[in-house]
Amino acid sequence: ITITDDATGGDCTTIGLWYPSTKTCVLTTNVSTPIVINSDGITLDGNRNVISASPSDSHIRTDADNITIRNLKIIGCSDRYAIELGDNSNIIVENSSFDSTLNTTYGDYAIGSGSSDTQCLLNGIRMQYGDNITIRNNQFTNTNYALYGMDVKSVDIVGNIIKKTVTF
Repeated sequence: ITITDDATGGDCTTIGLWYPSTKTCVLTTNVSTPIVINSDGITLDGNRNVISASPSDSHIRTDADNITIRNLKIIGCSDRYAIELGDNSNIIVENSSFDSTLNTTYGDYAIGSGSSDTQCLLNGIRMQYGDNITIRNNQFTNTNYALYGMDVKSVDIVGNIIKKTVTF
């Protein structure tokens, strides 16, 4: 699913409502495939819907600037990250939850089985080469990494809750 700045928000209307005047995609359903944000100035409002993806995919990825990602419930496990930010500027991720605790299975990956196997833990947010990133009021539960940053300038991390997470 790709969200872009056009009349329908790219594929936004297949998963939610597109508001072109504010470049906002509001989810109206749970999503089980990755979302890619490909245009500057987009807001993805999860409306508390669930986003899950296969273990080999990132749940949300963007290389665009001036992006807001909010009100999501991201679940499952991934070899990648729930949200991957590339060389981005002016990004806000807020009011969302990241959780590996489920009673479901993706192929060979058992989630919420109660075992100590960390193979299936969700990785939170990956920031690389970005600038002016705000991560606020999110909750990370049973994640492998809550946040990972490399060569990032100006990151504000405010009001987040991190529980039962292997690495910060």
